[in-house]
Amino acid sequence: MGDYLEYRYDRRVRRLIAGILWLGALAILAGQLIAIAWILDVVAQAPKWLGCFLGGLVVTGYFSFGGLVSTARVNVVQLTVKLAGFLFAVPFALHRAGGWEGVTSQLATQSSVAGGLVHYVSVTGSGIEVFGYLVLLVPSFLISPGILHKVYGAKDPRVARNGVLLNALGLLLFAILPPMLGVIAHSYYPELQNRELALPTLMVHQLPFWLGALALAAVFSAELSAADAVLAMLSTSFARDWVQGYWRPGLEGEELLRVTRTVSMAAGMLGVFLALWLPNVVSALQIFYGLLTVALFVPLVFGLYWKRPKSHAALVAIIAGVTSASCLQAFGSGAGLDLLSPVACGILVAAVTMTFVALWQRENRVMDSPLAR
Repeated sequence: MGDYLEYRYDRRVRRLIAGILWLGALAILAGQLIAIAWILDVVAQAPKWLGCFLGGLVVTGYFSFGGLVSTARVNVVQLTVKLAGFLFAVPFALHRAGGWEGVTSQLATQSSVAGGLVHYVSVTGSGIEVFGYLVLLVPSFLISPGILHKVYGAKDPRVARNGVLLNALGLLLFAILPPMLGVIAHSYYPELQNRELALPTLMVHQLPFWLGALALAAVFSAELSAADAVLAMLSTSFARDWVQGYWRPGLEGEELLRVTRTVSMAAGMLGVFLALWLPNVVSALQIFYGLLTVALFVPLVFGLYWKRPKSHAALVAIIAGVTSASCLQAFGSGAGLDLLSPVACGILVAAVTMTFVALWQRENRVMDSPLAR
């Protein structure tokens, strides 16, 4: 990603994006470690600090020693465990709860859901909330450095295409099955104080031991696979965008690998410390996806499909978009403006700013040309 941004704009854009994404990526790494800690909390009553430390130790260990190759191989195992666990857990949990009719009838008696039961169990939810999630998540998957990192690590174009297609099918199942379990968990535990304990609690107390263990392994695998992808982003970005791209341009081969491993271990430790500070997984995800989408979406898409914007337009757009989204998030309690979430507002501001600066620069070039004079 950094290589493209420097090629399309210049090194300043590359460094600015690298710095912003580093902050966001650390936040999502912390989010995955918090989720691992919640699993260990339910299963073994381990305190949060211990769960975060153990999760960080595991994922940092296998990624630092093996890099992209170990990540790809371990992800295959994790994906198999995830799909098997959730495919078995959903029908069993649904049957035990009395089927879909039993779940909805139980939800209808709960004060937190009864008034909006139709929206709660529908695919589109309340509509407006879904739009906010679409703006937050869809652009980030189109431009995710973690996904592109693995695409460009493929052996050939055919492997890349097949990998992306299979990844999309896996994500589709993963987008459906865990939320189904969440709805079932809510029918059992409407007053659960920490909603991020919903899946582990359901799996420990409502599923047979063998299936609960498999389902918990599925959730654990999901967190590990996301965490190692983030470590790949953090270590590669720092080594390529900063060390090799700024401090030591001649760094190659084994030295670059050594730097990448060192950075991945340091990033793992920073992720653990941040996980101890952040309150929950949702806040960490919002930081990451908000920064990633607002900072990167407009420069990347405009750069691919419009030749006119140059580096100044990209820099101003990034700063304007991130500043506006951050201010709305901080001072507006995350409400945004009417139907537009802070992320949507940030994307809109970045797009308008980039368009205006690009047209203004072109107009100035025309006026300064000898023909105009």
